[in-house]
Amino acid sequence: MAELGKYVLVKIDGTVIPAQMDSQLSLTSGIIETTEISGSNRYKTYEYDEKEGDCSFSVQKSDTIEAYLFNAWNSSAKIEIWYGGIEVGDKYFYFSALITGISKSDPNSGISNISVSIKPSGVIQYLTVLPNNPTGINIEYAQDYND
Repeated sequence: MAELGKYVLVKIDGTVIPAQMDSQLSLTSGIIETTEISGSNRYKTYEYDEKEGDCSFSVQKSDTIEAYLFNAWNSSAKIEIWYGGIEVGDKYFYFSALITGISKSDPNSGISNISVSIKPSGVIQYLTVLPNNPTGINIEYAQDYND
């Protein structure tokens, strides 16, 4: 099985862009203080508030990938993210997101890449890859994608 976080698959308008360089996912919860002081009880109490996340990934630059990412950012389109394994039995996070930043790196000697920052929008699900590829992603295509 692939390790969680080994793959990030991005789906923009039905096209899968694999982000198999660097990736990062951070999930956080806000809290609300609910302390009610009565008698000698002076301890603070809290409840969960909103949940949110941040995610970033890098892809090897190609004109096609750059155009897809720029157009999604420019049009404020939601994208779909599969963060985790892609083999049957692997675990992954699934969510819709908005692109909040794009950064290009073009070293003189090396591989150009694009780093993308995204913000999950809505529910973040933790799922298991099942047989028959129910996610709708053509995994063979995603693994072998080369522009």
